Amino acid sequence: MKTREEIITSMCYTWRHDYGLLKETNPEGFIPGLTTAGMTREEQQSLWQRMAQIFDNDIAPHMELKMIPWYRRLLYILVAPFIIGAWCIMNPRKVWEQAKKDFGVE
Repeated sequence: MKTREEIITSMCYTWRHDYGLLKETNPEGFIPGLTTAGMTREEQQSLWQRMAQIFDNDIAPHMELKMIPWYRRLLYILVAPFIIGAWCIMNPRKVWEQAKKDFGVE
């Protein structure tokens, strides 16, 4: 699952595809270079803060319904290897056939 920061950064890239391109201004105030793509640090921070506000107010409250509590995630992490191991023991032929396909063993 993505973190809050990763989701907000993805929202910034969706809104402005040049979000990751840094554009520096010089002391005279004009932007050097032939291209106008990119954003200054201040523009990036402003966009990120606006997207964070949208995320916090409109998206995050609805995501809590889909989040798995930490104790259930821990249970899945601890129990999953045993389930996979038991399945491999009970189905050795399927495991061997899949391994032959995956690794090109004849």
